[in-house]
Amino acid sequence: MAFFLHIKLIKSVLYLKLEGEILSNILIIDDEELICWFLQKELQREGHEVFVATNGQEGVEKFKIINPQYVITDLKLPDISGFDVIDKIKNLNPNIKIIAITAWKWEEVERNGFKNSVVGFLEKPLNVSRLKEMLPKPC
Repeated sequence: MAFFLHIKLIKSVLYLKLEGEILSNILIIDDEELICWFLQKELQREGHEVFVATNGQEGVEKFKIINPQYVITDLKLPDISGFDVIDKIKNLNPNIKIIAITAWKWEEVERNGFKNSVVGFLEKPLNVSRLKEMLPKPC
């Protein structure tokens, strides 16, 4: 019973946030559904509108439709690499703000020449507080 009320309360809070001002539209691209779900809930609570794609190609297609202000993408995806996703998205919108998440180290991102293509980089396991610092905050 308490679990049901907890879920109901979260839905109410999310509904109120979505009715108010949206801070930004964010597209999350990650094949780990639990990470997507967790990030989506955390960022919605902050007032962001969040969309999810579970592979690179789906992410690029959703990007074309949604035109978000931010993309949070894993660099290791099942179909195409996150580096290819970043290339494709940057070709569509060179000014898009991309945050890369991965189990790899920052040196791997630098080695692949993507240091200047991302506004932020987070290693897994994710530090959600650091991620929130990279995004707009409510006034």
